[in-house]
Amino acid sequence: MKTSRLLGRVIAVLVAAALALTFSPAATRPAHAAPTITLISAHTVKPVGQPITVTAQVSETASAVCYVRGQVLLADGWRNDDSLELTDSFGRVTLTLTYRASEPGVFTYQLLMYGCNYGDVVTTAPFQIQRTPIVTLRSAPAVSPAGTTITARSRVQPIYAGVGFTEVYTPTRGWLRSQQTSINTGTGEFTLPLTYGATTPGTYLWRVGATINGATGRSATFTIVRTPSVQLRSASAVATRGVLTYARGRTYSMRPGYTGFAQVWYANRWATISTAPTTATGDFYAPLKYGVNSAGINTFRLGATINGTRYYTPAFNVTRS
Repeated sequence: MKTSRLLGRVIAVLVAAALALTFSPAATRPAHAAPTITLISAHTVKPVGQPITVTAQVSETASAVCYVRGQVLLADGWRNDDSLELTDSFGRVTLTLTYRASEPGVFTYQLLMYGCNYGDVVTTAPFQIQRTPIVTLRSAPAVSPAGTTITARSRVQPIYAGVGFTEVYTPTRGWLRSQQTSINTGTGEFTLPLTYGATTPGTYLWRVGATINGATGRSATFTIVRTPSVQLRSASAVATRGVLTYARGRTYSMRPGYTGFAQVWYANRWATISTAPTTATGDFYAPLKYGVNSAGINTFRLGATINGTRYYTPAFNVTRS
């Protein structure tokens, strides 16, 4: 009897424990970790019109397929993008984001996942994507004498209000913005002078760009060579017979140590009539000696020898009376 009573008590304890476990809230279903979705990669900057893809990894894949879609943040909250894809057997998904694909701007997205085990709905952290304008160089000289003003004409697509700019590459500071202006909303074009290094011969690397709605696009780079040159700064078109006049020239590079000269057109050739050294600013003053005591019209030009090469100004006339 004692043995049977003891066995009965043991069975009663086991039954009570089983019932307690059965009706415990923690035991109503197996515990599971909430699924997560993590952004793996994204095209965060793309020109307008080109597809932008993002790839994400879902943690819960063993027993359910997950639906993932993109959402874009608007002024009134999150709005579903047209993208919707299923995860593959490894829990990975790739979507193409389509919201305003042809509009420049900076857009905030997140990926939303639903339909996995237990109906969980989760999102990634928000991330930003720039749809950049397409900027092309329409015209700019490849070679230009130093000291002359040159411009670059550019076009932006699509046509939106924004800021166009030029950038030049410098060895010490990288890309520097040089000039900027508003984009013509009728044509999508803008024109800017290329002012950096304008008075210094050398080879310069440039690009043009535009910023629209916070998104910035740039053209391919292009090169401009500024060659040494001489410019006529001043000369009197009319002079008095018997009075010596001077013509002022300027050399580029603008520095001393060069030899400037004046020439006159005589007997079907150019003849040098005077020389003068350049000043600290590259200027020189050449006397126009030929024909000083005779009435009439003479044709002159200025020149300078720079690094062993002669450069000339356009011809000009002086009338003496």
